[in-house]
Amino acid sequence: RDLAVSAASRRSAEGAVVEYILVGTDVTARRLDEARRATEYAVARALTDEQSEKEAIERILRTICSVLGWECGVYRVFDPGSRLVSCPYARSKSTPALRTLLQPPGAPRQLRASTMYWRTVESRYPQWDNDLPARVSSGLRPMLVEADICSAISIPVQAGERFLGALQFFGRSHQRPENVLIEAMQAIGHQVGQFIERKRVEAERKQA
Repeated sequence: RDLAVSAASRRSAEGAVVEYILVGTDVTARRLDEARRATEYAVARALTDEQSEKEAIERILRTICSVLGWECGVYRVFDPGSRLVSCPYARSKSTPALRTLLQPPGAPRQLRASTMYWRTVESRYPQWDNDLPARVSSGLRPMLVEADICSAISIPVQAGERFLGALQFFGRSHQRPENVLIEAMQAIGHQVGQFIERKRVEAERKQA
């Protein structure tokens, strides 16, 4: 919880301090609302027709990491026919450990069951993990530990009912994000999906 604390002193008739009075106010809801508004505003600015898909998604990754305190973010694309997952966009703070963690994975990889991404595909709902190193492959675990990453959230990106991919963010907090932020990020996933679909339709019309 976030608290705003104010203090005052009570004095005697002679002017000596008799006691101090502290008043704490829970401002968690206000902080969350400010974070939600800032995120939604920044995403709306990124999803303009003047932006390319690459520019928009990279700006969204950068903005959400900055506003909500994530260390890095990626956008993973899912091909339902081949069940392959690729990672065309990534953004992180400039530390060697994070750069190593997000280095280009090369060719698309087969979607593996029980992963957070798989749960996102199956549920079409945001997924959260606050003990990530314990649930990943032995090859990825040392890189997460080196980067001090312990948690992640995965947000589905959809155009209508069609699943396109997921925005995933990685951090150092063990606390689960508040529901208001999870709901806001799910709405952002739908906005991003509609934007990507609109851009692809426009590109197809130009090629026709």
